[in-house]
Amino acid sequence: MALEKRISELTAKSGAIEDSDLMVISDYNGATYDTKKVTGAQVRPFKTIMFNISQSGTSAPTVNYSYTDEVTQTFTFSYVSVGNYRLTSSSALFTASKTFPQITLGNNILDLSAGVIVTSTTIVDITNCTASSVVDSLLSNTILEIKIIK
Repeated sequence: MALEKRISELTAKSGAIEDSDLMVISDYNGATYDTKKVTGAQVRPFKTIMFNISQSGTSAPTVNYSYTDEVTQTFTFSYVSVGNYRLTSSSALFTASKTFPQITLGNNILDLSAGVIVTSTTIVDITNCTASSVVDSLLSNTILEIKIIK
């Protein structure tokens, strides 16, 4: 028995596309339509984690807001030393060669820079500096984005 419904009879999906979702698409080659099935994993082959963070003094970075996609781990920011901070995942998530962190400084001044590196399957380290030294209190409205290929 074939499953047939008009598009107008379909229920809209609420929420994000999940790996197990099955979608039907029509591929038009210029003359005909070829109907194909695609899974959610094929549409979005990576997980995304985003944080907007700020930091002052010798405190750990604080999260202004965050977004996670298909991630069940909890995250903790900590202060390591002057200008050095750490994001720790509650369990292994950051797969070697498949994890890509990126940091964007929100209130950037000309001589400010930051670096981010995956140090283990549970740790991402952030370094914050000016042209002349590593310093605290320069992360403000900073975006930390981590993409992990599935």
